Amino acid sequence: MRSNTTRTPTGLNPDVQSIMRRIDDALIRSAVPEDFFPDFDRIASDLLQYDRMAISFYVNLRFQAEYAYVSGTVIENHEQGTLHPIPEDAAWTSAHRNGPFHLGEHSRHGDRVFDGFDAVARSSGLRSGIAAPIMWRGVHVGDLALRSSVEAAYTGRDLELIDMLVNKISGVVVNARAVSQARYESNRRESLLELSRLVNSVRSLHQIQDQFGEIVCSLIDADRISITVPGRPVRAISTILVHERDANGYGFGKR
Repeated sequence: MRSNTTRTPTGLNPDVQSIMRRIDDALIRSAVPEDFFPDFDRIASDLLQYDRMAISFYVNLRFQAEYAYVSGTVIENHEQGTLHPIPEDAAWTSAHRNGPFHLGEHSRHGDRVFDGFDAVARSSGLRSGIAAPIMWRGVHVGDLALRSSVEAAYTGRDLELIDMLVNKISGVVVNARAVSQARYESNRRESLLELSRLVNSVRSLHQIQDQFGEIVCSLIDADRISITVPGRPVRAISTILVHERDANGYGFGKR
């Protein structure tokens, strides 16, 4: 498994050089992202202090992100495998960021990709953080975020170190995104096939209202579905099916 071209500075102290070599060794050993990320987490914790690590990649034209790996402090609806939406202007801002940055109150740059999560993080005891964009062949494909329970835990040197880390893992994150996309496409095909079988098995949609709604909601990420048809008189509308489900926080959900 190869990483993106690294920009590791020369003249590193021996400890940092050793950690970078350990990450290279983990890349060689690991055949899949699921095996590499835990190793990377253990190695990175020898370089930087943090209470939560989150590696995410963008999906759906970068207006959603999926957590590829999460460790440390548990935050509801922000677990590994969950999705979260990103405002269009925030996705553009983040994609054009020039490097690592501070999170939360100590950030010198606003970023709505993370700002909406800062209050949630602080309520879980995480007081400061840093993040870095993960780049692959010039494209912003995801982010690595580290958060600490210590106030103002990170320095400018820590920003340099996290930048070195993301340059090591970019290829793995791209692989994780490809696996996730393949799984999503497979699940979508299965859902469409199931929907076809379900509709063809009954004479009235009322008989399968709940099952129909659940499948359609999983395909198009909707919270309410209604089907209407023209009635009599001509201008009247008859609703033949309504399905609703509870919205869940920010709309996070597992694929």
